[in-house]
Parts: sequence; C-alpha cells; structure tokens
Amino acid sequence: MIVAHNLPAMSGLTQLNKNTKAKRNSTEKLSSGYQVNRAADDAAGLSISEKMRNQIRGLNQSVKNAEDGISLIKTADGAMGSIQDILKRVRELAVKAANDTNASDDRQAIQEEIDSITLEIDNIIENAKFNGRDIFSHQNWRENDGSLSSSSRTDIPLVRTYDASGASYDIDVSEFTWHAARMDEDFVNKVGASNAKDDTLYLQVGANAGEDMKLYRYAISSSSLFMDSIDVGNHVKSIDAIAKVDAAVKMVSEVRSYYGAAQNRLEHTINNLENYSENLTNAESQIRDTDMATMMTKYSKENILEQAAQAMLSQASQSTQGVLSLIQG
Repeated sequence: MIVAHNLPAMSGLTQLNKNTKAKRNSTEKLSSGYQVNRAADDAAGLSISEKMRNQIRGLNQSVKNAEDGISLIKTADGAMGSIQDILKRVRELAVKAANDTNASDDRQAIQEEIDSITLEIDNIIENAKFNGRDIFSHQNWRENDGSLSSSSRTDIPLVRTYDASGASYDIDVSEFTWHAARMDEDFVNKVGASNAKDDTLYLQVGANAGEDMKLYRYAISSSSLFMDSIDVGNHVKSIDAIAKVDAAVKMVSEVRSYYGAAQNRLEHTINNLENYSENLTNAESQIRDTDMATMMTKYSKENILEQAAQAMLSQASQSTQGVLSLIQG
C-alpha cells in the first residue's frame, strides 16, 4: 500500500474542485438571471448581445424623440387653431361690414376690432415655442413682382402686381392659390442669398445615424395672411376683405394639414420602433438571459456531484488507515 501519495484522495479532490466550480458558476447564473455574465462565458454571444443592447437603447430613446416631436406638432397645431379662430371672427366682421345698413361710425368700430384682434396673430406666432425653440420660422423674406428682397416684416413670399407705370395696385386674392413658405433647402436655393437659411428641424427617430425625419418650419405672419391690409370702409372693400380672409384660412389649413400628416407619420414610426425594440429584445434575451428551469436542473445535478465528491474524498482519506494495522503487527 502506498501512503506517500494518496492518489484516490487526489482524484476525489480534483473532481470536488470541478464540481464546486461548476456549482458556483450555476449559482451565479441563477442569482443574476444571465447566462453570460463575463466575456469568458460566451465571447461571441457577449459581443452580439452588447451590439443588440445598444440598438435597443437607441430605439427606446428614438420613441421618446418621436413623442417629443408629436408634442411640438401639437403645440404648432394649437397655435394655428387659435389663428383660425381669429380669422373666423375677422370674416364674420367683414361680412357684417359689407352690409350697407351700417353707418360710417359702425364700420369704424368694426375696423377697430379687426385691427385689434389681428395683432394677436403675430403674438401667437412669436410666442409659439417648444422647449425654448421657435416653432415657426422668423426669416424676413417677401416676393415682390417676381424678385426676392428682404423685408422688415416676418412674411412668407407674396406676389405684388404692378401696372405699366410701375405703381403697385391691389389684386383679387380670391383668384390666386396661396401657400405658406416652407423655410427649407429648396427655399434657400430659390432665394440664392447668403442670409437665407434652412430652418428645417430634424427628429432623430432611429437608433442609427441618418435615421431622422425632417420637420419643416413655416414663415407666417399677419402680413402673409393679408390681415395687415384688411379694410372694411365700404361695401366693396369689405367684400375684398372676405376674399382675403378666405385665402388666409386656406393657407392656415394647408399648414395644419402638413402638421397633421407629420403627426400621423410619427405615430406610425413609434409603433414600428416599439415593435422593432420588442423583437430585438427577445433576440438579445435568447443570447444573454438564463433559462431558469434548465439551469436549476443543472444546479441540482452539480450539487449532488459535489456532495458525492466530498463523501468519496472522505472515504479515500480513510482507506490508508489500514497501514497502521500492518505497522502495529
């Protein structure tokens, strides 16, 4: 019998260490909920999982970005809705002034109310902000007789008509289709001036670079809505005022339609991002998360093997006790 080297005990100790390490590893996975806690657990899986996690967090933030964009659009739409309410009142007053049963002082009172409430249009545009940023563009551009020049007011391009002598005269706005000017790259290229700028807002609605959505800003004011030239001094002028208000309502409606379409697009974008994030999270979970049932079964096996190895190590240590009987004779 050999006593210098207890080989059965050494073998039992080796197996005990292996089982203890395996049990410790299973315990860590069960307690953390992850089957990949360090790169050594699954180097390739960890790399893939981390890439997916970056995408998932980016997608979740993009959802919040899109929701902020919707909030901005709602603020813009609310401002334009207030302006439409003003235009309704101005049109109502213009229709009232068109009736020749009104005396001159009656029309003067109507004119004063119109002048007063139309001032609020510029205040609404000026104060329409989201998180401190202007919702509408405040660039000062206006179109005169086909040429673009700077203006002292905040206007969208307007067309002025001139007679043979070069003097300007009023036009019947009901015969024209008016559009609010969108301060985007196309407008900058059209203007061709160094002080013109693209006021487009960009909403980051994706997890990666380039996955953004353009949100255009419009330059609009009481002047561009013809409200600074409303005159109800007589029947003819009142009829012209009605046509101007109708054109202004159409312009505001076009802007509101754009914002409404943009909001619908963002809502669809949010639905897609949430679905994308859910599916990517499921894929990442397959790589990173612990299957608790499977791991618990493995843990039970390793626990039994550890206890068995301990018992065998004890038995191996006792097996050499027989040498004493030989020595004692």
